[in-house]
Amino acid sequence: MCWHGVMRPALVAAIAGAVLLTGCGGAATTANPSAGAPMGSATVSAGVFPVVIARIGGIAGFSDRLIVQADGSAQISTRGGPGAPCRLTAGALRRLEQAVTQLAASPSPSATTSARVSDELVTTVQTPAARGTLRLADAPQGAATVVGELLADLAQDPGSRTLCPLR
Repeated sequence: MCWHGVMRPALVAAIAGAVLLTGCGGAATTANPSAGAPMGSATVSAGVFPVVIARIGGIAGFSDRLIVQADGSAQISTRGGPGAPCRLTAGALRRLEQAVTQLAASPSPSATTSARVSDELVTTVQTPAARGTLRLADAPQGAATVVGELLADLAQDPGSRTLCPLR
């Protein structure tokens, strides 16, 4: 009598609660919706994304802003307006996550994100994992290289990109 009267609904509620809570923490596996299949073994940390990379200044007068989401989708805007949306490859997304994690763990993010001299090219990274905006010039070399390669890829003709092909 107890099993059908009180215990069964309590057991069902406990199991349902446990199932719902298993999706609330940890890492998420990204998927490529256009292909309908997982993007290999790419697993990203929820606390790293969204990543916002900004590049301003320099002799050329850059004014670029790149926003990358946990699923690899990316949107870039430049001085000329919005760029074509793209999706980072699984490998590029994994490398960006590692670079941003390395940046966020740097001992002291730069207090200034503006140009120190005229025509200086300033690249900054913002992530929920960091205490503030991180200046790429103060970053460990490996992290700076990954971000630089991604920005160089995005500067190419959209059809020629290898790290962030068109969606």
